[in-house]
Amino acid sequence: QKNNTLTHSHTMSSLLYASIAHMRNGQWVVVSHAPKQLSFKNAIEKALGNIRPNGQRQMRTFESADVTIHIVAHDQIAYACLARKSCPIRKAYALLSSLETHYMRANQPSNANSIVAACMQESERNVDKIEQANAGLDEVKTEVINNIERVLGNADQLNQVIDSTHNLRTSAFEFKKKSGELKTKQLLVLLSLIAALACLVCIIVMIVVIVFVVIFLITQNNSDEDPNMPNP
Repeated sequence: QKNNTLTHSHTMSSLLYASIAHMRNGQWVVVSHAPKQLSFKNAIEKALGNIRPNGQRQMRTFESADVTIHIVAHDQIAYACLARKSCPIRKAYALLSSLETHYMRANQPSNANSIVAACMQESERNVDKIEQANAGLDEVKTEVINNIERVLGNADQLNQVIDSTHNLRTSAFEFKKKSGELKTKQLLVLLSLIAALACLVCIIVMIVVIVFVVIFLITQNNSDEDPNMPNP
C-alpha cells in the first residue's frame, strides 16, 4: 500500500517530489518540500536517516520497488528528490543542483516551498528541451542514415550499371571478333570460288584451243594427202 501511495502522483512527470532538509539535534528535518505529500516526505526522511554529515559533500541514491531517492548532503543541509525509476539520473541531480543554487542564493529562507516547486518546474522544462534536442538529433541521425543507405543503394546501382557496361563491352568485343572471323571465312570462300571459276575457265579455254588445234591438224593433213584437189 505504501508503494502504491508513493507512485500515486504526477503520472506524467518522472520527478515526483523534492525537498530540503536540515540537520537538527542529530536528525534530518524536512523544512521545505513540494508537492505536499506526507508519504513522500516520510520516505525521504527515512532515506536521510542513512546519511551522517562528515564535513564532505555526499551524493547517495536509494532504490525501492517503484521509485528512486537521490540525495545530495553538505554542511548540515540535504537536498533530496524522489523520482520514478525511469527518470534519468542526470535529470534528478540537475534538480538537486538547482535546488542548492537557488536555496543558497535566497539565504536559506525558513520556508522555501516555492523555491522547491519552481526548481521542479524549471527542471521539467529544461529536460523537455533536452529531450526535444535529443529527438531532433534522432531525426537528424535517422535522416543521415537514410541518406547513407540511399547513397549506398545508388552505389549498388552504379556498380550494376558499370557491370552491365563491362558485360556490354565484352559482348561487343566478342561480336566484333566473331564478325571478323565470319568475314574472313566468307572471303576465303569467295576466293576459293573465284579460283575454282578461274580454273574452270582455263580448262575450257584449253579444251577449245586443243579442239581447234586438232581440227586444224586434221584439215592440214587432208590437204596434204589430195594433191589433185583443185585449188579454190
